[in-house]
Amino acid sequence: MGFAAILNDMHYFLNGGRNERAVVKSRSALDFYRRLSVRNILIIPYAITEQYWQQLWHDQQDLFGVPGLEARALTTLDTDPSKIADYVNWADFIYLPGGAQQSLLTRMEQLGTGQILSAAIASGSLKLLGGGSAGAMVMGTQCIVGHSNVNAVVAGLDLLPGYIVDSHFTNRHRENRLLDVLQEHQELIGIGIDEDTGIILSEDFTLQTVMGAGTVSVYRNNKKEIYDSNSQL
Repeated sequence: MGFAAILNDMHYFLNGGRNERAVVKSRSALDFYRRLSVRNILIIPYAITEQYWQQLWHDQQDLFGVPGLEARALTTLDTDPSKIADYVNWADFIYLPGGAQQSLLTRMEQLGTGQILSAAIASGSLKLLGGGSAGAMVMGTQCIVGHSNVNAVVAGLDLLPGYIVDSHFTNRHRENRLLDVLQEHQELIGIGIDEDTGIILSEDFTLQTVMGAGTVSVYRNNKKEIYDSNSQL
């Protein structure tokens, strides 16, 4: 399905990690931002240890250094609920960079950002919600915590209800760990996204676009489907 047919609702932009720039600044992604009329990008680097967030912010400014787009950041130093709400409501694209899933989830809860973000989605003020690696993984109903293996499966932000997401998928041989989780949570749909690869989901979570060098694997009703940038969707 072409971009022109999918611009009426909010969309989700999930990134498999590693070289996010290759995906976020790809021709397909930039065209998508323009067609969505995205102007204001809010970056929430809660997944990164505070001592590194300044460097991350510099990197993300460069990542979103696109003419016509303004980028701001909310960090763990921003604890005023009114500022968090103002920034979230200002944004039409919110992006959660990678890092540690548990840190991201804990900080979203402690600072109240998760509830504010959910309210913004419900109000229809967002056009695009994105996440890279851990930032994509926390969006599901459940979230895998752990680097190589499954240390735990915890409640996600439930911004993609009924889904569980894994990143760095074939690159780090994570299919078996996702399948193990799906055996325990058979009600969920699993999405595994390769590095240097991004996907666009519509408001009803239909896969619309695959961009980048890798593939996305979708596990539904004990069946596996694989898509890449050449797939007809």
